[in-house]
This record gives sequence, C-alpha cells and structure tokens, in this order.
Amino acid sequence: MKFPIFLKLQESWEKIDENPFLQLIFWVLWFGFFVSFYTWSYKDYGTAGNVCWPYFQDCHLIQFIPSRRDSYAYIGVIILLAFIMITSAWSALRKDWVKAMASITVLFFTKLFTFTLLTYSIPANFEYFHLGLLVAFLFLRPKVFALKLTMVVLLFLSATMKFHDSWILGTYFSSLKLGLPFIPDLLIPVATNAVIFLEIVCPWLLLSKNSRLKWISICSLTIFFIYSISLVGMHYQAFTLLPFLAIFLFDDLGNETNSSSSERSVIIGFISLLFLLHLPKHLITEDSRYSLQTYKLGVWMFDSNHQCVSDAKYFYRDGTTSNHRTVSSRAMNRCGPYFWWYGMRRSCEDNEQVKQISWTFDHSINGGPFYRIISLDDICETEYSLFGTNDWLNSKPEASSVVGYPKKNYPYENSDSHPHIVFDSPSIELSIFQAWLKPYSHIISWAWVILWWIFALAYLPKILWGLIRSRIPYKAQ
Repeated sequence: MKFPIFLKLQESWEKIDENPFLQLIFWVLWFGFFVSFYTWSYKDYGTAGNVCWPYFQDCHLIQFIPSRRDSYAYIGVIILLAFIMITSAWSALRKDWVKAMASITVLFFTKLFTFTLLTYSIPANFEYFHLGLLVAFLFLRPKVFALKLTMVVLLFLSATMKFHDSWILGTYFSSLKLGLPFIPDLLIPVATNAVIFLEIVCPWLLLSKNSRLKWISICSLTIFFIYSISLVGMHYQAFTLLPFLAIFLFDDLGNETNSSSSERSVIIGFISLLFLLHLPKHLITEDSRYSLQTYKLGVWMFDSNHQCVSDAKYFYRDGTTSNHRTVSSRAMNRCGPYFWWYGMRRSCEDNEQVKQISWTFDHSINGGPFYRIISLDDICETEYSLFGTNDWLNSKPEASSVVGYPKKNYPYENSDSHPHIVFDSPSIELSIFQAWLKPYSHIISWAWVILWWIFALAYLPKILWGLIRSRIPYKAQ
C-alpha cells in the first residue's frame, strides 16, 4: 500500500521526463553531490569524535562510524554514496526519473542527517544552498517557482550578516595582507557596500516582469559570483553560480508543475523556515562575531577576518599537567570558541585522569585588538547554550580585555609572523575613507537594515499571498 504523499511524489518525478528545465536542474544538483562527496572523501565528517552541534551535544551516541585512522568503514560509506550517485545518473540517462529521483533523495537525507545531527564541522554556507534547492526540487510544487524563490531568498538572506563594520567599512578586506582583489584600498568600502546593495535589491529583480531589470540582476550577480572566485575558489560556485544560472537562464525550457493549495502552503512553510534560521543571531545583543554563538544558523559568508589564540592547561589526577596552545591567523578560519570548548569538555567526561582544565581564548576580528573573551579556571564546570547566555564567554569585550594587536593576514594561509601573532602595538590602520566613514557606520548599518526590510515587506508578503490565492507569481510585479 502506497501513501498518498508518495504517490504525489512519484507523479511529480515522472513528469520530469516532459520538462527539460527540471532535467537540467537534476544534473546541476547531482554535480553538487559530486563536489560534496569529493570533499568528504578526504575528511572525517560524521565519524566518531566529530564536534557535535550545540543543540545536540550528545551526537557521539549516534556517531557509529569510526574515523578513517581507525577503520575503512567511512571510506566504505563514501564508496556506497558514489554507487548511489552512479545509479541515479544511469537512471536519469535512461529516462527512469522515478528511480533517479529516489536515488537523489537517499543522498539528500544522508547529507541532511550528517550535516544537522552528526557533525558541526561541515561548512554551512554551501549546505544551505545545496540542501535548500534540493528540498525545492525533490519535494515542493510548483517546482520551477519553488526553485526560483528558494534561490532568491537565500541570496537575500546572505545580506543580513553584512550589516557590520566588516562590510560597511570593509575592514575584513583592508586587514588582509593583499587587500580586496583588484580593488584599490581606498575604494574597498565602496565595493563592499555595493555588494550589500546588490544582495538586497538584485535577488527580487530576478522575479521582475521587466526583462531589462531581470537581466541587469542576472548579469550583476553573475559578475559577483565570478569575482568571488578570487577569494573562495571554484568550490562555492558549484552550489551558487551553476544553480543560479540554470534556474534563471533556462526557466523557459519547461512548463510549471501543477500544485494543490496544500502543496503551495508547504512552500510558504519552507521559506518561513529559512527566515527563522537566520533570526537567532539578531536576537543576541552582543557582537556574535566574537562568540560565533549562532553563526552556522544561516548563510555567514565573510562575516569577519578572524585571528585567535587558545591556551589550555590540563591538570591530571596524578599531579602532572600539560599545556595545549592553538594559534590561528587564517582569516577564513572562524575561530569559533565552541569547537575548542566541546573538545575539552568531552575530555572532562571521557578521560578519568583529567581533573581540571584552565583555558584562555583571545580573539581579534578585522584587524582590531585581541580581546580575551574567555578566561576559565576550570572548563569542566561549564555548560554551553546555543541560544542562551554563556556567562563565561565575553561576547562584548571592552578595552580592559585587550591583550595585544594583530598584523595583516591571508584568507587561507597563516600570516607571515605565525605562530607569533599577538603584538604589543597596533600596526593596522584605517584608510582615510574608512576613518571618515567610521563615525557614521552605525547609521549606515541601520540604513541597510531599513532598506532590507523595505524590500522584504514589499515583495515577500505579495508573493506568499499569491501562493495562497492559487496565483503562481512567475514574475513579481
């Protein structure tokens, strides 16, 4: 006996044979799995010992696969996933779309389970785009519009983490050794604020009835994605640029799928979920770029240029001690304190010889001072809350917490002075333009927030109301 929901899925999957656009999307999203699992094959994602999400800190109870150093089981899983990928591709080439989509669905749930429950180590920015578009492609109807709206919303939400000096002043990039690629240092704030404007305005113009506005948006975002290769490489483009071009350049190749009111309401629920996932970081009054308390809940690309130093001292029951120091001067390394906290907290629980662990953590963002945001006598006596207040974690550091200053660094490589990265005097200065903008940065931030809300309220309610009223707004008016 088949449940009605499975019959509807089967029906929608069978119709892909009549829709060249959805067939193209299939291959783009299939390629996303190839890129993901290629990376996984060199990592230990989801294996025993991985850091758990803060909302499920006991995930070690279901991490049933040993690490690569202990077993070939993990590689066996990767081989199995590759086999399912080949099965899916073979079925698609033979036009057996039900089997192809069923295989992709298995890969989707495997990836979703690993990302949300088994490990906190997978880069989240890629997953929101890939998994989000997969939800729209596999389960939502009308599919074409669901894919468009999902991409629009993800691009629009990516602007929310940029209402900060990192982007308003451009200090993320001016604190890099090489600055912003191909942009003079003096013009960095112009370029970074242009990106904020781009991500607020252009996503909605992708749905415009005005073909000129739509093409301006497509070209602008495409140029931005291609330019971003200079900092993020090609990996990210498999989850953003390729789906983006496929969705908005080839949408005329196929017809829209029919849908019921309940199916359209699922789209509304899914889009609402994407917005809710980005909400927690705005409810934390402190600067979450220091604590990174909720940074994986949402698209956090280039939130800040991070440098940090972690110093831990282990006290054992036999009277001995050991020191553990970790230094990161790579801008792209988020320096999330939770990663260190989780590993040491597990040592407190799993190693009976560990009596106490003292810990200090110094953190610098965007070329600013190193602040001592953590100073603990015993980490074993602490707990970590994802949404609540962690009294031992200083997310709003003041001048009294300054322990030194950084030098300019690189995105993916250690700085020239590594591992000595904390200095007695500052060496990174704002440009003339940045210094002029700085007193107004808070005002500019609020201006961007207001503009963001203007576009959100101008477009989203009308689009969602159109779904409720059975009108599929292929192009927002």
